[in-house]
Amino acid sequence: MNERFGKKDLPHIIRRQLQDVHQSTDETLEEFAEKVREMATDGYPDTPDHFIQTVAVDAFLKGCSNKHAALTALDKNPTSLDEAAQFLKSAVTNQRLILGNRKTEIKRVTFENSESDSDDEKPSF
Repeated sequence: MNERFGKKDLPHIIRRQLQDVHQSTDETLEEFAEKVREMATDGYPDTPDHFIQTVAVDAFLKGCSNKHAALTALDKNPTSLDEAAQFLKSAVTNQRLILGNRKTEIKRVTFENSESDSDDEKPSF
């Protein structure tokens, strides 16, 4: 059974998946980086490591859930996935330090009619 279902996808399929990989909400940066590393390695077999690293860095930063931190890391022009992950972790830490743990707040706004709804105030035709 493992022979039938344990096989990895073909390299061209993995390359397409790598172009649209995203970090899930319950996935740590380390787990996401490892997933991207495996996909890049499997998607580009027999390819020089520096090329795989470039593809992996781009996919990792593009798919990261914290876009502001990813942009900060991208500005540092990382040359390896490990370096990109370190830059990203540093950017996330700095954001938390400076901005705090900001969560999106949803505020409810309601409007009340200040006029009374009595019958004698309704316009007559």
